[in-house]
Amino acid sequence: MSTINDKLNSLLDLLSDPENPFVDPSVLISTALKIPGAVINRDEFLRRELLKLLPLGIVDNAVEHNPAYAGINRRIINEIANKVIQDETKKVSSLSFLTGAAGPAGIFADIPQYFAFLMRIMQKLVYLYGFPALELDTETIDDDTMSMLMIFTGLMFGIEKAEEGLQTLVTSFTNDGASTYAAAGLVRASLYPLAKETSKYLGFILSGQIMSESVSKAIPLIGGGISGGLTWFTFRRCAVRLKKPLAEIRLSDPKTYRP
Repeated sequence: MSTINDKLNSLLDLLSDPENPFVDPSVLISTALKIPGAVINRDEFLRRELLKLLPLGIVDNAVEHNPAYAGINRRIINEIANKVIQDETKKVSSLSFLTGAAGPAGIFADIPQYFAFLMRIMQKLVYLYGFPALELDTETIDDDTMSMLMIFTGLMFGIEKAEEGLQTLVTSFTNDGASTYAAAGLVRASLYPLAKETSKYLGFILSGQIMSESVSKAIPLIGGGISGGLTWFTFRRCAVRLKKPLAEIRLSDPKTYRP
């Protein structure tokens, strides 16, 4: 048990601020996005998924603007979203079983990997429902982008302040007709307080989740089954929590773009 506690404390130290006993979500997000495969290319993703169901002209329009702008019905986008949620859930659950079967040693690998998959499904969903590409292929994520990531992550964990943040983002894009985050004219002062509040609650939730992960991995092999099952449940719930409000915003409604 001392080995488990040592590894857990080391992980918490890595992800926490010295003055804050809880996990710093921004550190965890940054760490997860450095894992290969965590960053999704928006244009390639949309083109690949939409071409399975729609003609090239509509797909090109969706990639240039967004799926709703191209007139793609929400029903089709919801179907694609459900499929990518299913696919990503299967992948992360399989990985979690393998790291869980490794026992306490798997704690180090599982938490960042799990969050990397959360970042993957987050990007896929926000792109399907109308948001432009997030600038994540950089060494350091800028504050404005991190605020948006915090809002999207907060939605996945059911944090109310994140819902206010989403409305701030949607209002900015739909009012300005912007196609990039910079062009949206986002005022950092309006989004930052909501992101900060979201981060505070998220840190508390994630600290508890890391603790539960350590318990599920206490016994190798048995821990793999428990961990894989918990991951399937929690990951899918997070993805659905994000999908639900995104499917209802004006940004994802084709009617928004009609003259």
